[in-house]
Amino acid sequence: MKKLIFKTCKSRHASHRFRFPSGVPIEKICNIKKTESSFDHFQYTRSIFDFGDEDIKYQLPKTIVATHYTLCLKPNLDYLIFEGCVAIQCIMPNETRTVTMNVGGILLGKIVWADEATGIRQEAAEFNSNPAEQRMTIVFSPRLTAGHGVLIINFKGRIQESHMDGLYASSYHNEFEEINHNALTKFSHAEARQCFPCFDEPGLKATFAISFVVPRTVTIICNTPIKTTYPHRSDKTLHIVEFETTPKMSTYLLAFAIGQFEFIENRGENNKSTVCRIYGEHLPDEIFVNYMLETCQIFLNFFTNYFDIPFPMKKLDIIAETKHLPGAMDSWGLFTFKESGLLIPPNTKSNVDEVNLDARINTLMTLSHVLCHQWLGNLVTIKWWTHLWLYEAIGTFMEYYSIDILEPKYLMWMRFVTNVYIKALEMDALSHVHMIETPIHQPSELKENHDSLSFNKGAAIIGMLQTYIGNAKFQQGITKFLTKFAYGNATATNFWEILEEVSDKPITAIMTSWTKQAGFPLIRVIASRTENKGRVITLHQEVFIGTDLAAKSHNAHNLWMIPISISLSTNPKVIIKELLMDKRTVSFKLPKISEIDWYKINPGIRGFYRVKYPQEMFGQFLQAIRSKALPPMDRLGLLNDTYAFAEAGFNSCVDVLTILETFVDEDNFFVWKQIDSVINGLDRLLYPVDCYKKFKFFAKSIFKHIYLKVGWDVVDGESNNDVKLRELVLTRLLMLGHAECEEEGFLRFEKFMNGEFYPMESRSVLYKAGMIKCDQDTFEAIIRRFRTIESIDERNLILESLGFSMNEVILHEILDYAVSEFVRHEDTLIVMKSVVSNVIGKHIAWKFFKDRFNILAHRYALEGGRATQLLKTITDCFSTEDMHTEIAEFFRHHHFHISGADRTIAQSLEKIHNFASWLKREKLQISDYLLPYDL
Repeated sequence: MKKLIFKTCKSRHASHRFRFPSGVPIEKICNIKKTESSFDHFQYTRSIFDFGDEDIKYQLPKTIVATHYTLCLKPNLDYLIFEGCVAIQCIMPNETRTVTMNVGGILLGKIVWADEATGIRQEAAEFNSNPAEQRMTIVFSPRLTAGHGVLIINFKGRIQESHMDGLYASSYHNEFEEINHNALTKFSHAEARQCFPCFDEPGLKATFAISFVVPRTVTIICNTPIKTTYPHRSDKTLHIVEFETTPKMSTYLLAFAIGQFEFIENRGENNKSTVCRIYGEHLPDEIFVNYMLETCQIFLNFFTNYFDIPFPMKKLDIIAETKHLPGAMDSWGLFTFKESGLLIPPNTKSNVDEVNLDARINTLMTLSHVLCHQWLGNLVTIKWWTHLWLYEAIGTFMEYYSIDILEPKYLMWMRFVTNVYIKALEMDALSHVHMIETPIHQPSELKENHDSLSFNKGAAIIGMLQTYIGNAKFQQGITKFLTKFAYGNATATNFWEILEEVSDKPITAIMTSWTKQAGFPLIRVIASRTENKGRVITLHQEVFIGTDLAAKSHNAHNLWMIPISISLSTNPKVIIKELLMDKRTVSFKLPKISEIDWYKINPGIRGFYRVKYPQEMFGQFLQAIRSKALPPMDRLGLLNDTYAFAEAGFNSCVDVLTILETFVDEDNFFVWKQIDSVINGLDRLLYPVDCYKKFKFFAKSIFKHIYLKVGWDVVDGESNNDVKLRELVLTRLLMLGHAECEEEGFLRFEKFMNGEFYPMESRSVLYKAGMIKCDQDTFEAIIRRFRTIESIDERNLILESLGFSMNEVILHEILDYAVSEFVRHEDTLIVMKSVVSNVIGKHIAWKFFKDRFNILAHRYALEGGRATQLLKTITDCFSTEDMHTEIAEFFRHHHFHISGADRTIAQSLEKIHNFASWLKREKLQISDYLLPYDL
């Protein structure tokens, strides 16, 4: 990144006419007149300055307020540079000598203040920079008088190639195989300053009028439609493209794309819907694009109806981007979307082979999330970075909720519990965690504190809140929130207050107890006695302590306000009791319940807590699982709680082994996904000890019946979850060394490699079976296939299978290949994860990581999310004190200089230590339990 050039300029009344790169005088564009200043916007100014209880120490000084930006850019895609000029219409509440704004990585030219009332122009005396905070302070002498005026700045910069901040380059090959570039923006969450000088804070909203000076052959896309196009004054190869003025919005929501694009559009039914377009460098078959456009219209209609507010923009453009985005960048009216995720075929029987269900659902979830933000996040925006978690949490929750309404067959709430709720519980039980509403002083702290815990836990408590007040009140509250703060900014407190108003419940107090303290509650059933044909239940809440270290860091005095719901064995899907637990201990009576009946707290898993029942109820639940009297969600939840309690030392691992044996006749995919997760955790726990082989035999016995049921072949009419269940079962049995499964799988793999057709949903297991028994020739054949097939989904299936090899020489080759030029950076992590899942591969991968540390650290230095993912993958798989010591010692001398790395390593070390303690505590009990399971 280039450093700012510091210039000192003498103050003077400028007599020259300041011009944009287009050659148009600034007076014409900004409509500057010699008129008396009007101060009717000062009420607006005061609202901008009002940040409530936020710490304003780190915010820009409020000496000036930008109301409108006129921005002109002249990019050069051949040399990846740009120049520009911005004229910012401002309100100056009081006279001032200095103006502070955000600048990062661009070179500045002349800076002029044009007073609207007098028409006098004053050039800056000097400007000074704070590169660490990406700020610039402009000094004027004499002082600027209060009133209205325009701040005019010339600048130039580079279009970034190495990272995706500000204006960045996306490369592609043209028809002559030459490398060409497009330019796109990523201003979220504080990167607009990398492209032009601005007041780059979410609470400082303004309108934007943008124009570009570009070759006539270049396509420009922006937040708003094109207003006009006209020829350049002196260069006939260029023209100027002006866009309509945006609504009032934050700088980070601004977006544009420059380059060679083609597009396909959809205007919805009767041409009355929002015009949606998908742009790309080379769009695939129109049927792919039309399916996504139709899906986009469906989501737009859903959110328009749910929020009861029309889509705020005139159009919606989506750019299928080849750069390796994590998902999508959600600006207003225009967003970029990873091409491989966006362009999937319609869900029809004729093309089921072309994309797997998970890929389809992930795309739908990302699309839903981004479109939700067009209202919650863009129409109403965070007032400060501290509250970013709320908008992301609601977006994450709405991913699942919207698809659950539109496509009930996908069982999205069960996916939510598996993918979001349980992951949040697991992470929040550790010591190195934070409250989800953590004060953020400056944008650089976002990556450290707004992590998967914030978004997953945030989404989980939003789901709990929606259940507590009911969807009708929740929906009414969101609509009222959006209406009240439209085109403005709001905090989490603003949201709670409105929900409190519409629901008549103490929402602010409830949600504050969840957002402003770390951890979550464990609810113990401490008493249960029969009384007058009913039962009196006493509950006690305490903080859930997942590890020894967590016991030292969590506040034992934490108290939550917990929505409690209860069902009975007589009708487990019906809630018969609800209460708000706002004390340490509460008692209540359940009428008409016999001694043989059981009750279930938190049915359907809607509350963010774990429940510890008396041991005598354990046997009742085992029978309810066997008979499937418990609904699938509650079977899944009880298993997850039982495992978590054993890991934390609340009960014996024997309980986990016992409850696993009750699932032998289970048929629900999501329950099996949790069973598989528990088996995986026990595999990690036991692989270093002698009883590991017996454990593998035990695990095979759990999967015996379901293996016979799912078989190997796809059956006509079976559901997508049946297909996924088959893949899960066969994959686990291959990992456990099931001989029959290995032989059958390799036989089918050979037929497949010799040209026999197998559908996409079968190929994952075939590649894994092939790798388990592969020799050098087979491995090389798989790699050749990887390099020649066009399907991204199938390429990923191959990457996921590579680590299944049991040949140490080949595993080393696989890791070398993973960091070669043939594997994309993000795909390297897929291979690493696959190798680490292999008992012999995890140690090979760790040694490889140490040997290649400098290369990997350099590769992911600018990719914080992937760097932390790599660290977690490589380290969070061991269970002995020896490995804890080795990893801790290594990272004492080697550092990933990216945000979040230290916390990730600390969490991995904490989990390794906890597994080692668990094994030491229960090794003998587990060994005794597994004695009957012989080879």
